[in-house]
Amino acid sequence: GECFPVGALLADRPVTLMVGYGAGGATDIIARSLAERMQPLLGQPMLVQNVTGAGGTIASDRTAKAPADGHTILLIANAHAVAPGLYARLPYDTRADFAPVFLAGHSANVL
Repeated sequence: GECFPVGALLADRPVTLMVGYGAGGATDIIARSLAERMQPLLGQPMLVQNVTGAGGTIASDRTAKAPADGHTILLIANAHAVAPGLYARLPYDTRADFAPVFLAGHSANVL
């Protein structure tokens, strides 16, 4: 899909950054660091909301159902991309209900 227009992120009220994982984990640390740096740029508070469970799909669902006005952003790992292959039904469409904004980071996995 197309990227979300950056100009739409100029908030007129607080922005909620949904995180599909628990507080204190790597994704949460990235989210809080990002929120701290984005608040001065937006001129509004950026609230980190950890919504855990189901491999991030609960946070994805809440974000998909939020108004598409740029005030709710999802920070999710690769689980978002593989969820359609793992779950028989999702309450959202991974491709149609979301627009990429930016890549926040990447890390290597080791087994």
